[in-house]
Amino acid sequence: MTDKWLTQEEWLERWKTGIIPLQGAYLGYYSSVVDGYFKEPWGFWVPVDDHLVHRGDGVFEAVRVIKHAYFDLNGHLARLERSAAKVSLNLPFPIQEIREKCLTLAKLCDESEAVLRLYIGRGPGSFSPNPYEPKRSQLYMAMTPWKSVPGRWYEEGVRAGVSLVEGKRPFDATIKSCNYLQNVMQKKDAVDRGFDFTVCVNDDGFILEGATESFFIVNEKNEMCVPSTDMTLSGTTMNIVKKIAAQLVQEGMLKSVSETKFRAADVAKAREVAFVGTTIGVTPVTKWEDGEIGNGQIGPIAAELGRRLGIAMQTDPQVSTPF
Repeated sequence: MTDKWLTQEEWLERWKTGIIPLQGAYLGYYSSVVDGYFKEPWGFWVPVDDHLVHRGDGVFEAVRVIKHAYFDLNGHLARLERSAAKVSLNLPFPIQEIREKCLTLAKLCDESEAVLRLYIGRGPGSFSPNPYEPKRSQLYMAMTPWKSVPGRWYEEGVRAGVSLVEGKRPFDATIKSCNYLQNVMQKKDAVDRGFDFTVCVNDDGFILEGATESFFIVNEKNEMCVPSTDMTLSGTTMNIVKKIAAQLVQEGMLKSVSETKFRAADVAKAREVAFVGTTIGVTPVTKWEDGEIGNGQIGPIAAELGRRLGIAMQTDPQVSTPF
């Protein structure tokens, strides 16, 4: 406890000693506030008066690093740009310059497997909700270690159900905003109820998405059904999976793949169900609520989509950006 103003040196010393162990494991950072890259976690801070902090007024992306290459970096940056435009948030740099900063941070960290997290905040300068008061938006990036998901997810499948947390309205759902309170509550609901994942529904009872994952089913007609991106976030990895699914249609494994509306009852009687995401790939669901999907085993479509996605992640030059 102190009853005087701290000096710059005193503040920095206390900040250094306040770092928790997990922060010490982070790999590297960039901040446009100082326009520099650094490794020390005590150096990475976001002004509390940045709208990103006190209003959730910002957009973000998480990009996977696989074998010294970004997976679908361009797709993530395109979505970042779209999200920012939807909330009239000016980027602090042209998107190509942001891309170069992503590559520079990756080169400095020099990790084969990692996750890049980048955030655009509207900027500091006011605690008001007025978005015109901050004078300049800011870019914050952190490279974090890759944390593999449980192997049982791909060997046995996961258990999922309908979330008790309501889904976002379409405008909010289609923006990857830093206001993720509903997503946090959805994940809490899943953990509290013993599910690996949950999916939310809208007021009409139509299935939307997971807390941070896209979702699809293969129905009784062998049709792959994906919730409409008019009501959900357009998943970068899901977009790639849909292209792979189109190949399976041509090969006769699937009848069709399309965005469509369906309900929890349709999920319960589906042949296959799966979640899709940047960090989870294609994760099959074998248990739904208190029952099973199909015969309770991982189905051939999810397995093949996951296999081909894994290959694309490591070898497809259209979605791999080496550094």
